[in-house]
Amino acid sequence: MQLFNSLASAQLEHRSVLSVGVFDGVHLGHQHLFGTIRDIARARDLLAGAVALDPHPREILKPELPMYYLTTAEERIELLEKLGLDFLVMQPFSLEFSHTTARQFVSLMRHNLGMEVLVAGPDFALGHDREGDLPTLTRMGEEMGFEVEVVEPLEMEGVPVRSTIIRSLIQEGFMPQANHLLGRPFTIASQASPAYSNKVNIKVREKQILPPQGTYSARLVLRGSRIPAEVRIGVTGGEEHKIEFELQRGAEVNLGREIKVEIMECLSPKLGAVNLAEFAARMRK
Repeated sequence: MQLFNSLASAQLEHRSVLSVGVFDGVHLGHQHLFGTIRDIARARDLLAGAVALDPHPREILKPELPMYYLTTAEERIELLEKLGLDFLVMQPFSLEFSHTTARQFVSLMRHNLGMEVLVAGPDFALGHDREGDLPTLTRMGEEMGFEVEVVEPLEMEGVPVRSTIIRSLIQEGFMPQANHLLGRPFTIASQASPAYSNKVNIKVREKQILPPQGTYSARLVLRGSRIPAEVRIGVTGGEEHKIEFELQRGAEVNLGREIKVEIMECLSPKLGAVNLAEFAARMRK
């Protein structure tokens, strides 16, 4: 996968089909979108790609609101590459970039990425003040020579799969449901102190979304192996979070490197199942 660090510096020698978004979590909804992109690319001999905004625009435009992420930029790159994209533009989102008009944004994608098809969801918009809604982009496409393909969001249990609902599920501790929408276990990556031990504490990176305090069943991912573990999530001092891992009896692993932990289910306090439709309705209130 070809990686560019901005739209201004990107340069493709082939025509493309792409989408624009944050893609935090690269969840099943995103995978559904990129499945359409790959299908169009194969059918029309185009490159399949994406323009990913980082950080989330809300973090820049509404700094008073806390913003927590399912994945880091590095994790998003890795996950998007696994989806079989030909290229990815990691576009830094700043206050200055937020003033980019829809026409300027589209012109960059058209000229630098050879965009022939823009794939988007039904509520998509880009550019300053979200001026580039679908009708506007469709008119621009007729003028500038690209198409707009609208993809309906993937729904599960009657609920559109979105990063916002997954974040909310995690923050309330409903891990099986969050993992179901992600299409994989929610994963926390961090650096552990070097030692051979069956118990270790690690600090959580800034802006990492976390389940509430409690004990969780988990799997420690190290060198391609998954080791069952119990995880306790708590707060040490102030608002600094820590995670304590306790491996199964007799399991000792050198943790002096970055490790990943897949959070599976809350053990204490014990949570029951949640109805996704009711949960989504509660979020909207």
